[in-house]
Amino acid sequence: DATGINPEMRVIGDMNIDLQAKLLRVLQTGEVQALGSISKTKLNVRIIAATHRDLEQMCTKGRFRKDLYYRLNVVPIYLPPLRERREDIPLLINHFLKILRKRSGKPISGVSELTMQKMIDYPWPGNIRELANVLEYAFVVCHKEMISPQHLPHALTQENPATGSSRRKDDLPGLRQRDDIVKVLETTQGSRQDAARLLGISRVTVWK
Repeated sequence: DATGINPEMRVIGDMNIDLQAKLLRVLQTGEVQALGSISKTKLNVRIIAATHRDLEQMCTKGRFRKDLYYRLNVVPIYLPPLRERREDIPLLINHFLKILRKRSGKPISGVSELTMQKMIDYPWPGNIRELANVLEYAFVVCHKEMISPQHLPHALTQENPATGSSRRKDDLPGLRQRDDIVKVLETTQGSRQDAARLLGISRVTVWK
């Protein structure tokens, strides 16, 4: 995806208990055993785990292993949400624009000044992942050199973006015309799931 993160990877807080046990065993022994193999392989790795969940609370509810939590919680680093570091937004936008230009081949050079301001003002409840999706969405609908507010999802162009809560999940953001919706589906090769992710709506709404 646009973030450069493998979409199949899961953050540590999304692991089920069985998989947590296997990871704990690897951390304790420093060994892995491939499926079908009778030998074990020694590892020399460092583990960096990331999550948006409260692992301590998950431990108290029995949804996360305490022994694994204490194994991982050696050097905790708190990453503030994007709304608390708005100065990073222009840098992230430039980063994702480079990735999307290379992937799409579109000669989109940047975002307009008004677009940049709207993106800085937006609270980004989905953090960097949402920012990447918004730019990917803009690349689908924009056929000009600069991304304008009209190329952004509706959540970013409403009058009071600071709330970030006036849009329901199944409202169609930004795209109101059938032709534009079809363009998104063409870009995703007919995948309603990917189209729904870009549009910020449910697959049912895309189907309707």
